[in-house]
Amino acid sequence: MKKITLFLFAMILTITQLNAQITITESDMPAFQTKYLMYRDTTPSQLITPGNAGANQTWNFASAFIHQATDTLLYIDPATTPYGSDFTNSNLCLKKTNQAIYYSYFNKNSDSLNLLGQNGYYNQIPTPITAAFDPTLKIMKFPTTYLTNFTTTSGFSKIAYFGQTFNSIFVDSVKVKDITTANTSFDAYGSITIPLGTYQCLRSVITRTSIDTIWIKSISLGGQWTDVSSLLPDFGGTHISKLYSWQTTGIGYNLLEMYVDANNDTLMSVSYLGQIPQGISEIESKSDFQIFPNPATDVVYVFSNQIIKEVVIFNAIGESVKTLNVNDLSLNVNIADLTTGAYYIKATDQNNNTICTKKFIKQ
Repeated sequence: MKKITLFLFAMILTITQLNAQITITESDMPAFQTKYLMYRDTTPSQLITPGNAGANQTWNFASAFIHQATDTLLYIDPATTPYGSDFTNSNLCLKKTNQAIYYSYFNKNSDSLNLLGQNGYYNQIPTPITAAFDPTLKIMKFPTTYLTNFTTTSGFSKIAYFGQTFNSIFVDSVKVKDITTANTSFDAYGSITIPLGTYQCLRSVITRTSIDTIWIKSISLGGQWTDVSSLLPDFGGTHISKLYSWQTTGIGYNLLEMYVDANNDTLMSVSYLGQIPQGISEIESKSDFQIFPNPATDVVYVFSNQIIKEVVIFNAIGESVKTLNVNDLSLNVNIADLTTGAYYIKATDQNNNTICTKKFIKQ
């Protein structure tokens, strides 16, 4: 991965259909504890194109791609992740695994979905870095439908230990600065066919311009910060990238993503949904933690062999719907006021560490 901000393309979410067109709202977010497998074709045929913009389009990619690699994407509770404490305003985390593990932290509200920051590998830095975006990067605004478009600018600055030789110079630390402007346009809708099947869909196109500056600090260079952006043209300087993606209702993630050359739309790489999304197991309990009955109608009983400080209940799209102060080994949670559906109950201990996150059904 060349830039930590690649993840911003990975978070165009589920949609709902209104007659022949599609509308995206806050309720169209993926649920906690959901796994997606995206298959990648890293050398797609140059005969494949994203097609035209406009209404009532038809795209057929049923046999166009070769499955060469797989990315696993997990939507999880930010508080259960190693870097959740760095993004206290996050209420949704995307964990992506391929050759390495990356985390993207989001905040969603009634107006928009925003990327707060990420943890992952950047350039040749040997260890992952945590980058907080300032200002945050808008990924989606609500409601959105065909012909909606918006532009947002964000960035980050980060100093990290390097401890390796670069151009025969031992480099102690690196400093990176990224400024990204992304234009998102929902330019088409219609029907798309991928190996999984045929879906009504909405297409978006994101054009992203990044300006990256890289400095190094070395004793042999007098211990001063030295700009080496021109020596790393793949990473430093101005870069423009472009992504087409197709989304449908009831899935929660992109059906198809095409990275293309920003100058001529030549296809560079393809990712497509390989399997219907699946639920993943709840976070492993650090204690003997139980909830019952499940499903439940009016009351959920919670028990633990570890003192519970607080219990928070989230709905399927990650919104907090109930918070209870406990300071006990057990409690009864009144859920009669909740609507029918799936929920997650998270318990934390006296040190604000997560004891367990479990799913339950409200009947």
